Amino acid sequence: MSQSTEFATNSNPNDDYLPSNLSLPTYIPLHYSLGSNFNKILQSGSRGNDLTPQALKQHINLVNQYIDHIISNDSLDFNENILNNYLKTYKNLIISKIKLSQIEKLSNETILKQYISPNLNLNLTNLDEYHQSVNPSVEEFISSKENELISSNYQINQFIKSDKLYQLLRSLTFIMKNPEDPVPDEDNDDDDAIGISGGKVSLKDPITLNQFVEPVITSCNHTFEKSSIQQQMLTHRYGPFECPISGCDSVLNSNSFKIDKLMKARVKAFNKMEKNKDDDLDLVN
Repeated sequence: MSQSTEFATNSNPNDDYLPSNLSLPTYIPLHYSLGSNFNKILQSGSRGNDLTPQALKQHINLVNQYIDHIISNDSLDFNENILNNYLKTYKNLIISKIKLSQIEKLSNETILKQYISPNLNLNLTNLDEYHQSVNPSVEEFISSKENELISSNYQINQFIKSDKLYQLLRSLTFIMKNPEDPVPDEDNDDDDAIGISGGKVSLKDPITLNQFVEPVITSCNHTFEKSSIQQQMLTHRYGPFECPISGCDSVLNSNSFKIDKLMKARVKAFNKMEKNKDDDLDLVN
């Protein structure tokens, strides 16, 4: 018997059915036994396991209590370090909330569904088919979504700009040293709407021209002294009336007002600065 005949006789017939490429493909589906665990991780936030919403709620309550306590006590002033810490923590919680919500959305992606529940489990008979797959690896897919969704600074910034408490905290940290200046990058660019005159924010009631003591802000974003706007309501027998600001056609009623915390903080910061100036002059004299 020749050497070539002997080799053919001893060869394994199963070798004819082996894939041409025995290396692991780039795209490998998750084993079916691990699919449910993978899904639980992706959807952990929606199933109540995420502590971010609870932490965010507690932080909001704490911040509001602090602001209201300082605002309601004339002898107290805001602490810059406390405000900055509240602001930083609040922003981080908002970012975490947005990122976690984006991660949850990944579970609805077709590629991940195929990864978790593949039509074909990987074996020798379909190894070549997986080698030819155009699907990215799960790592590549999640990384691409991280850039596209999770790390979307634009979405985070848009949310922050529309969040009233974040903007209030940010404004409070600024006006402590600049009580008469408009806050930079304010959402509302209409100077008239935020009471700016000559580049400064007026700290006086537009009706009486006296400095604010109990400022209230209207639904049309104009600020008045509480007693003077109440007099306006009394004049109209507490019925609807037009905003006293010239050129504003908004119709107001008793439900159109709320405490203007930012204006009250401005007046508090301004009076403190004026007092410090007087004290300095007394020391010089």
